[in-house]
Amino acid sequence: MKTFLSIKGGEVGLIKPTISLQELRRKIYVKAKSEKRHRFWGMYVHVCKYETLEEAYLISKRNNGSPGIDGVTFKDIETSGRKEFLINIQKELEKKHINHKIIGNAKYQKIMEKLES
Repeated sequence: MKTFLSIKGGEVGLIKPTISLQELRRKIYVKAKSEKRHRFWGMYVHVCKYETLEEAYLISKRNNGSPGIDGVTFKDIETSGRKEFLINIQKELEKKHINHKIIGNAKYQKIMEKLES
């Protein structure tokens, strides 16, 4: 694991980077297999990380993923800027924002009812 030099407030120190996505996947897998009833409440933080979103994007693109519910294609994203697109998703996730107009209020209500039950 690499460490980075940080200068903050006039002090010099070493910063360990967060674990890699592959390490995170492995830890989640091991935990899920060893504790079948464990719930991963803290996983949302990792889903919101830019690195995770970028990896998910690249995997979807590599697998020829189809446009989402918003109709945006990979070509559209690449044309307008992948980084900006992923940053917008990250911001929406961090705000826990769901665009009701895109998925429709009736469909949203069904999803929320299922989640709550």
